[in-house]
Amino acid sequence: MVGSPVKRVGRPDPELVREALSIVRSRGIRLSRERGQHVMVSREALEAICSAAEPISLHRVLEIGPGFGFLTEEILRRGPSSLLAVELDPAMVEVLRSRLGGRRGLRIVLGDGLRYVESGEYDLLISNPPFSVSSRLILGLIDADFRSASITLQSEFVRRLTARPGTDFYGSMSVLAQLRFRIEPIALVRRDAFLPPPRVSVTLVRLEPRGGLLRELGILKRVLPSIFSRRKRKVGRVLDAVLKSMGIPEGLSGLPLRIDPEERVYKISPEKYLEIAREIREVLG
Repeated sequence: MVGSPVKRVGRPDPELVREALSIVRSRGIRLSRERGQHVMVSREALEAICSAAEPISLHRVLEIGPGFGFLTEEILRRGPSSLLAVELDPAMVEVLRSRLGGRRGLRIVLGDGLRYVESGEYDLLISNPPFSVSSRLILGLIDADFRSASITLQSEFVRRLTARPGTDFYGSMSVLAQLRFRIEPIALVRRDAFLPPPRVSVTLVRLEPRGGLLRELGILKRVLPSIFSRRKRKVGRVLDAVLKSMGIPEGLSGLPLRIDPEERVYKISPEKYLEIAREIREVLG
């Protein structure tokens, strides 16, 4: 895990801005902030996303929410073996097919891209997804088998992913993400790199899975939301209640855990939560 990104990218490209506005006007498309429809109109930012994912050549790529296909084109320029672009908005799909239909290796699908995250049909995820799906996307990637992800996320959400124990942003998503991925914030993306500009700060992030899938992560996905709903309480009392609700009648006394029961939930490290999950797995069989 790396700290905050030091560089800033995203100078708007006049040609992309003109093309995006032309598409919007000619087709009567209304880009919705509420649905997270922010078209990237910066060549610099598009190149940064793809560079963070390199090597792309000869790899299978998944793109969620391709919009008008500007990132799609940049990916195709780098020679993937295949590119699956999944878009939920029918109007956007029409634009994609009119602009890029027939391109070698490209498959355009109308649907929910999150359904493909755990499909095993890709090596690289390269995407500028709607911010509203960030949590669902990361939770899906935790269970997925892939090489790396290069994605743009709301900066505040990235702070949650990378937060240290004992800090305000530290929570269940921090634990899960840090156990599953190497998280590298690459760059801050300027708001005017998007049309329309988002009201929030945006960060480009690279995620690389750590080893194989950890069986314990399934247990943590199940118990951490309940544990962190009482984040400032003593971990011993919280764990005791959670374990009993899982069918472990002895509660905390039934697990040989090496943690201080007087410590607060939000101060326990990801590694300690992994130990807890391993002990739960042993008891549950």
